[in-house]
Amino acid sequence: MRRWKWFLGLLGAVAVGAIGWSLHNAIRREPLDAQRFAQMRETEQVEWLIEQTLARSQRTDTLAVLLNKLPFTAQESLRPLTGMEIMPIGMACVEYDLPHWLHRCRRYVERESDREHLQVYLALLQSRKGDWRAAEQTVQRIRIVPVKAFALAHLGRAQAAAGQADAARRSFEQAMTLIGQPISQEYYRYLFFTLELIARYSHLGENPQEVARIVQRVPFNIRMYALGIVEHSRRQRGDTDGLRQMIHQSLPDERAVLKMCLAQALIEQGQVEAGLRELVEIGKCYDYIMAQIAVSLHRHGRAEDARRIVDALRVGLFQRGFPHRRPTNRASEMMRLSTPYGEVRVPFKSPHHTIRRLARAYAEWGLFSQAERVLDALPTEHRTLLRMSMSHAHHEAGRQAQAHQQLERALSETQSVPEHGLGLNRSFLRLEIGCVYALCGDDRRALEVAQSTVSPEQRTVLLCILRNRAYTRNPFWREILDMPL
Repeated sequence: MRRWKWFLGLLGAVAVGAIGWSLHNAIRREPLDAQRFAQMRETEQVEWLIEQTLARSQRTDTLAVLLNKLPFTAQESLRPLTGMEIMPIGMACVEYDLPHWLHRCRRYVERESDREHLQVYLALLQSRKGDWRAAEQTVQRIRIVPVKAFALAHLGRAQAAAGQADAARRSFEQAMTLIGQPISQEYYRYLFFTLELIARYSHLGENPQEVARIVQRVPFNIRMYALGIVEHSRRQRGDTDGLRQMIHQSLPDERAVLKMCLAQALIEQGQVEAGLRELVEIGKCYDYIMAQIAVSLHRHGRAEDARRIVDALRVGLFQRGFPHRRPTNRASEMMRLSTPYGEVRVPFKSPHHTIRRLARAYAEWGLFSQAERVLDALPTEHRTLLRMSMSHAHHEAGRQAQAHQQLERALSETQSVPEHGLGLNRSFLRLEIGCVYALCGDDRRALEVAQSTVSPEQRTVLLCILRNRAYTRNPFWREILDMPL
């Protein structure tokens, strides 16, 4: 009996010690005090944002999981960090040299792929410090193939920037080999980011035959999206010759989209007549590409043509029942747009993206009443989302007062949206508004909006502020995350 008492006492002491250790190492959740945040130094702000993100996340280390099952230590419903939520933390850790937070984040992710995702940023930190051997070893230790491909592409970019051409070539070629292996849907995002890095920064991206071969390796059901990533990279570089070569190297189904993108690229480069003639020769252009072409026409002094296209797309969408009924691709529902060189059929492939682009275009051009007409035709929750997009357009144009006004109106409109439920509920919309405030650089208002939402979900806004800090510090991150439709 005495032995049993001694054993139970020891067991109790261990349990109390474990609980005490866990509580001692737990991150204390703090209110999102915007005034106190503003008084911190920049690096302190970044560390506080990471800390408070973790304080609103579920710990997944073994001891924390066991303790959380005990009735007297149970916490409110939290969830671990996901792969996309790791990205802003990782970017901030690289830019502000915070490896200790990368290590601490391992306690707050559930999947092995997410733990390995953290290693990508550790390798980037090591490469920043010139420790290339350690960076390569970190990447080679990654076992999950799509994450390893992503890490190799990042490493290749860093090596190329440091003038290590041979090492960069090896890293990019290994990455390309790996993305050809079969992967499950949960890893597609790594494939897309890897493609983006290869297309933008590798020697492989300069060769249209290699690019076509890369796209052919991608699973069939996402091949068009992959092609869009590569095409987007070409357009941003103004590489119309490369796009022409890609058209010749691509499959027939891919060729039509690439021809539309070539017309768009020509107009973006100021070759307006050549681009419009190319468009008429194709005879067809998807709605979202046509909306982007209109914006480019306006930038090159063709304001009347741009306005006519945007007005026609707006009228066409609403005449066909959008947003209550999604337009189909039947010939009877295709719009016909006239240009100075002939007519173009416009199938509605992405009406939500198109209407967002139209509202932004009106805002960018200072046609505020027309933008409001678009908003008035939408249900409240969709109108609120569109106000966020318009506010960012105002911000980019330097119209801060209008940006703030649109966000405040969006915030007011959320009062008529259901608090809970699937899709666009009030909590989701308020968090999104907080994120747009962060994207516009208004951290104070972003934190105030976040503080008014449910505590565990506040981390969405904290991560948006972190992401914007990384964007401001290094535009490279925005380039990689600003993926095409």
